[in-house]
Amino acid sequence: MDRAIAKAFPHIKCSVLDLPHVVASCKGTENLEFVAGDMFQAIPSADALLLKGILHDWNDEDSLKILKRCREAIGSSEKGGKLIILDIVMDSKATREIAELQTLFDMFLMVNTNGIERSEREWEKLFNEAGGVGEELGGESADAGAVEQWSSGTRRGHTAAGEVAAAEEGGRASEQGGERTCGQGSAEQNREVRGRGARWSDN
Repeated sequence: MDRAIAKAFPHIKCSVLDLPHVVASCKGTENLEFVAGDMFQAIPSADALLLKGILHDWNDEDSLKILKRCREAIGSSEKGGKLIILDIVMDSKATREIAELQTLFDMFLMVNTNGIERSEREWEKLFNEAGGVGEELGGESADAGAVEQWSSGTRRGHTAAGEVAAAEEGGRASEQGGERTCGQGSAEQNREVRGRGARWSDN
């Protein structure tokens, strides 16, 4: 997904934050760089942050730590910033097939990562505890059912073309006991996500 974004928006500087041993095997491009670090400690300042399939790997306590680091990163931008999250929203009105698939994902996370698939109410609670105010939240697909945006500062609406830092699915893989490679997103990972936007502001 990182390379797809960088290729689609060549005027934007993109950065991917991951653990040092993962970044060591990754090769950047003219507008894409890989940064070694730990999202629980600090996230580089950026105009926009993208978390895809990250927060569902972690319980509420750890997710709050990540969100607070994100808030610091976009809050330090002079223009203000935005956090964009791609993750599942458990929906009580979902079709039977989607509800079953979401439940399977939730059980998998519970067994393997100490994570959780969250309902709309649980997402709103998490964001509010992190210091944001929810305006809208929702989605339509089972595997990437939400696009949430959290604005900082005075800027709202569309993100300005600038630096984008992205944390890919599978971040902190060593602590989850998994392995992953960089820049090899599948067609499933890269397909368009259908969903409504949710904005989160400091107001």
